[in-house]
Amino acid sequence: MWAAGELPARYRAETEAYAAGVNAKIAELPEQGLPAMFAALGYQPAPWEPVDCLVVAKYMAWDQAGERFWVDADGRLMQMRQESAGRLVILSQEPEKRQIGDRVPPEVLASALLLRQERPNIESLYYDLDNGLSYQDGRHWRAYFGVSLDVAQKLAVYEALVADLQSRGLQPRYVSVINKDKPYYSLAEPAE
Repeated sequence: MWAAGELPARYRAETEAYAAGVNAKIAELPEQGLPAMFAALGYQPAPWEPVDCLVVAKYMAWDQAGERFWVDADGRLMQMRQESAGRLVILSQEPEKRQIGDRVPPEVLASALLLRQERPNIESLYYDLDNGLSYQDGRHWRAYFGVSLDVAQKLAVYEALVADLQSRGLQPRYVSVINKDKPYYSLAEPAE
C-alpha cells in the first residue's frame, strides 16, 4: 500500500508528520535516558518510518472472558481482527472489563514480555490484581510471578524450589515467587 503509492495524499502527509514527531522524541532519548521499560528489555528504538504507522506492533493479546484484543507497544487495547499464532495471550481475571483504547498497566506489559523472553514456550499468562502474572506450568501446577522486572531472579528461585520439591517426590499444586525472598507453595493431594 505504502510502496505502491496507494495511500491517499492526506494520510501520507499525516503519517510523515507523525513519523517526524516520533523521530524527534527518539532523538531526545540520549539526553533524557531510555524509559525504564526500554532499559529493562535492552531495547534501543530505531528511527520511525512513515510506513510504521500502518503496521502497528501487536505484541500480545488480552483476553477477558473470551473477548480478545490486541495489545500494542504502548499497552493500548485494539480490536482484534484475526487470531495470530504464536502471540502471547494474557488471560485477564480482573473483575472489571477493559475497553478498546484502555491500557494494560505498563508494569504488567513489561513483566509479561520479560517472562515470555525467559520462557518462549509460554503461550498464555494469567493476570489478576491480587497475584499479578502466573502461568500453568507444563508439569501440572500454577506458577505465580506477580508483576516486576526481576523475572530472571524469580525464575531461578522458582526452578530451585521446584527441583527441591521434586527431589523429595513432592508434587506442588501451585508455587508462588511473587516475593522471591519468601517463596511458598501448596502441595497437591497424593494420588491414590
